[in-house]
Amino acid sequence: DGNPSVRRELAALCERKLLVKEPVSGSTSEIEYTFSHPIVCETAYRCLRHSDRVSLRQLALRWCAHRRLDAAALRPED
Repeated sequence: DGNPSVRRELAALCERKLLVKEPVSGSTSEIEYTFSHPIVCETAYRCLRHSDRVSLRQLALRWCAHRRLDAAALRPED
């Protein structure tokens, strides 16, 4: 399931040790990707334009609300 090109890109980022693929806690079928190190996360975040960061944060907040997750851990807007 999912977009094959996205899966390929995520796999390539994992191979390069930029992302880590892990099962979602409490789920047997879902996986999540996290940055391998806080510096990688910060660098990727800072490469985004401010307007893109704002838009993506809003998207993440809606996703958290839909999944009934705590959005407190999301990076604040800057």
